Amino acid sequence: MWLTLLALISVLSLIFYPEFLPLDSVPMEIAAFMFAGTSLVLFLTFFLNIQVLPSLVRLEQKSIPNLMSLLSKDNWLYIYRHALTVSVFISYFLSIAFVPHETHRLWFLATWWILFGLELDLLKMNWTSLVNLLNPTHLVKEFEIAAKHAVQDGQDNKLWQTLDSLSEMALSGVHDNKISLSTQAIQAFPPIMHAFYNSSKSISRVTQDNQVETQTGQDEASYTLFYLLQRLELINDRALTNRLESVCRHMIMVLGRIIVYGAKLDLSLVPFPMHFLTKFGLKAQQHHFNEVAELTVSTILEVAKAIVNVTDLKFAELIEPFKSIIKGLESLAKGEFKQNKYTDMVTLVQPLKDLRELLTNPKIAEHRDTPVIQSEIDRALAEFQALEQVMGGTPSFSE
Repeated sequence: MWLTLLALISVLSLIFYPEFLPLDSVPMEIAAFMFAGTSLVLFLTFFLNIQVLPSLVRLEQKSIPNLMSLLSKDNWLYIYRHALTVSVFISYFLSIAFVPHETHRLWFLATWWILFGLELDLLKMNWTSLVNLLNPTHLVKEFEIAAKHAVQDGQDNKLWQTLDSLSEMALSGVHDNKISLSTQAIQAFPPIMHAFYNSSKSISRVTQDNQVETQTGQDEASYTLFYLLQRLELINDRALTNRLESVCRHMIMVLGRIIVYGAKLDLSLVPFPMHFLTKFGLKAQQHHFNEVAELTVSTILEVAKAIVNVTDLKFAELIEPFKSIIKGLESLAKGEFKQNKYTDMVTLVQPLKDLRELLTNPKIAEHRDTPVIQSEIDRALAEFQALEQVMGGTPSFSE
C-alpha cells in the first residue's frame, strides 16, 4: 500500500502549501486529469482480466480442474475487485463534480488523489493474486488450504474435488517430467488427511458420517481414504511408467505418513492403506527401483513403531493391523527373493526379526493380541527358514 501512503503524504503537503497548485486558474485541466487517471485505472483493470482469465481457463481445461471455482472463492480477490469498483465510481464522481464546486475543489482533489493511489495499489494486488494462480506451487498451497476449509465446514464433496485437483496436478507433473510439481502436489495429501482425521474425532461429524455411509456404503473416513488411495495408485503407476524414481520414493513416504495419521484415529484404517503401500513396494521391485523397495520396508517398520509408541493400545484390536504389516514385510521379502534367489537370507528376514523385537516393548508386550502376532511372525520366519534349507541343497550355476 505504499502508493496510497505516498498519495496521502503529498495531499498533506498540498493542504499546508496550497499555493503550489493553482486550483482556480486551471479547473478544467485538473478535472480532465482526474477523469483521465480514473479511466486509466478502469482500462488497466479490464486489460488485466482479458490477459489473465483466458490463461486460467486454458489451465483448468488442460490439467487443473476446479481452478475457476478456487478463483471465485478467493476472499482477497473478491475484496480487491469490489473495492476497486467502488473506488473508481467515487473517483469519476469527484472528477465530474470538481469544476462546479469551487469552495471544495481542494478536498475533492485531495480525496481523488488518495483514491487514485489506493486504486493503483488494489490493481497491483489484484494482478499479483491472479498471476499467482498461474503458479503451480502457489496453487498446491491454495488447494491444500481449500481442502482444510472443506474439512472444517464438513463439505465432503468439496474435499473430494480438491483431492482430484491435486491428483491432476501430480499426474500432469509426472507426464511432463516436472518432478518438483508432482512431489509438491502429493506432499499436500498428508496434511489434508491429518486435518480430516482430527476432524473425524469430533462428535459433530456423526451426522455427516451417517450421510456418507448412506450414499456410499462406507463410513466417511474409510471412503475418503479409499478415494485418495485410488488416485495415489494412479500417480504411482504413471511415475513407474515414466521411470521417475524420486516421485515413487516420495509416494512411499507420503503414504506412510497417511497410515500413521489414520492409526491415531482408528487402527482399522491401517490394513487397507498398508496393502497399497506393499503394492507400491512390489511394483518398485518389478521396475528394479531397489531403493524404493528398501524404503517401503523401512516405512512399514516405522509405521509399526508409530502404532506402538503414539497410539493407545490398551483396548485396541491389534491383530488385523499387524497382520497387514507382517504380510507386507513377507511379500516384499519374497519379491526380493524371486528377483535374486541367492540373496542373503539373513538380510532378507531381518525386518521381520526387527518387528518381533518391537513386540518386547512394554507398551505392547502384555497386550492380549501379542501372542497371536508373535505366532504370525514366527510362521513367516519358519517359511523363510525352510526356503533357506531348500536353497542350501540346490547347486549354484557355477558348480
